Amino acid sequence: MVEYDEGDAFVIRNATRVDIPRIVEIRALVRENKLRDPSRVTIEDICWFIDNPGIFVWIEDNRIVGFSAADPRDGSIFALFMDEAYEGRGIARALFERACNVLIDAGCRRMWLTTWPGTRAEKFYREAGWHVTGTDDGNLVFEKQARGAKAAVQRSSPRRSLRWRRCRALGNCPCIWHFLFNKASKSTSTPISSIAYSKQLREIQNV
Repeated sequence: MVEYDEGDAFVIRNATRVDIPRIVEIRALVRENKLRDPSRVTIEDICWFIDNPGIFVWIEDNRIVGFSAADPRDGSIFALFMDEAYEGRGIARALFERACNVLIDAGCRRMWLTTWPGTRAEKFYREAGWHVTGTDDGNLVFEKQARGAKAAVQRSSPRRSLRWRRCRALGNCPCIWHFLFNKASKSTSTPISSIAYSKQLREIQNV
């Protein structure tokens, strides 16, 4: 899905594999909620989100300036990150809404995420109506009941619901970006931080 503003000043669209380097760059440059262990996120992980629920990217000045993603398999917000030069303009709110809608459309009644305490992200989620329900490894756990989730379950096709049920369950993780792999020790995938990153990325983009 692509959304344009009047005058084409910005575009919101689904990410493609060509966007992976810029997505990784934005994630690596944040000052808060930095990855504690970059090896927990692999290129395969990012590709799964691109190919399945989707990663939403905001394009402005001919480049990606922010992105978001959600995981319908466990009801989590997988990512919400911005190029800091474009913060404070409502872009994050728009991207966050897209990610939340993925969970609502998938019938997730409970939406959740984690973030470091005392950060701008904490303030953002509180202002968005999310509530702290606990802590996990020093991070705040935010939750919100998904409005309209019941109706979304009824609208979902049996095939789509079955598809999500077939997906493996994921564990919780201290940072938004790597919710996927608290179970990283069980993964044989090549980590993003490894020397093989460039070769792996070229192979994926040629698929």
